[in-house]
Amino acid sequence: MYSQLTGRLKKRVVSASSLAQPGENQNAQIAGLLSGTRIATPDGWSPVQTIGVGDEVLTFDAGLQKVTHIEWVRLWDGKGTCPRAFWPLTVPSGVLGNSKELKILPGQNVMIESDIAEKYFGDPFSLIPAEATEGLHGVVRTPPEHAYFVVLLHFAQEQIVYSQSGALLFCPAFEDGAMSGANHNPKPNYTSLPMDKARLLAKHLGDEDTAACTYHPQGFGAAAVPA
Repeated sequence: MYSQLTGRLKKRVVSASSLAQPGENQNAQIAGLLSGTRIATPDGWSPVQTIGVGDEVLTFDAGLQKVTHIEWVRLWDGKGTCPRAFWPLTVPSGVLGNSKELKILPGQNVMIESDIAEKYFGDPFSLIPAEATEGLHGVVRTPPEHAYFVVLLHFAQEQIVYSQSGALLFCPAFEDGAMSGANHNPKPNYTSLPMDKARLLAKHLGDEDTAACTYHPQGFGAAAVPA
């Protein structure tokens, strides 16, 4: 099964440490979707690791969009102790719009809807790094149970995709030629809140009127595909 996926996905496997940005706090670390995460596609809720370049994914703002590039990252090789900087967050139900417990990387951006965001930032929808919720509402880092792969889906423009848990997950842009020096710079569709504002917003996620909403596209129930 793994060898079949290798050719179909056209993936490039790299180490998590190679994606850390120079000068950044290593606790912010990488973004991407953990293998096993199910997202909305024309075929239903599909595990992210089964999606290939050219496949369509249902997005929050732009309907069905084709995946233009995929990158796989080995979170940890399973040897010794996984560095804490790479531990996923365990997010209890309801914190990030998830209808059930969610495993997510601290650096992964998530879109939430809240009254507080509209009050302070002028828009009910805000993009925040999952890391902003750490230590709040029962969100904790937990050591990985196995050697996860992280899958980074890219589209021609930035997109928000639906996860089966109900959380809305950010995916970056990639255009052919961008990695070879061509002048490709897709206009950003979304801007993540800086950590101080994201943390302020996250503190209110447990409030009744600011709880993150759970989203499922029409025809996609949370239990449409077994977990």
